[in-house]
Amino acid sequence: MDSLELKIPPALLFILTATVMWASAGCLPAFDSVGWFLCALGWFSFVIGGLFCVLGVLWFVIHHTTPDPRDPSQSSTLVTSGIYSKTRNPMYLGFVLLLSSYMFWQGSPLMALYIAAFVCFLTRYQIIPEERILGHRFGQTFQEYTNRVPRWW
Repeated sequence: MDSLELKIPPALLFILTATVMWASAGCLPAFDSVGWFLCALGWFSFVIGGLFCVLGVLWFVIHHTTPDPRDPSQSSTLVTSGIYSKTRNPMYLGFVLLLSSYMFWQGSPLMALYIAAFVCFLTRYQIIPEERILGHRFGQTFQEYTNRVPRWW
């Protein structure tokens, strides 16, 4: 196992990325004015992202399994219904949408690089190890789920 695998909680990674985006907002080129379209897109991303995060946790609670991603081997149930029938990672997708909402509000397309780095790091050091562990834990059921439901959307 790689030393960074499953070490940085995704929520902390989200907060760190958001903080870097906020801290660098004044240094990055941006549109002179954020028009109604980018503002509306920001609010849409914010609402949908928040909804994905809440539904992801709620579905884990309903199915009496842990939403804590630090130790996927503690999962008692493979949740495949509700929001998990559309994306295998609704909370992570929600984080991406929340970061995107800030990018839209700032009118700074270069912030997409931070979001891409977030997605790459999260995929390599969180999602792939999670899927490896869940594959061992739930076997063929997990394999069928991954064949049916996309990782992101």
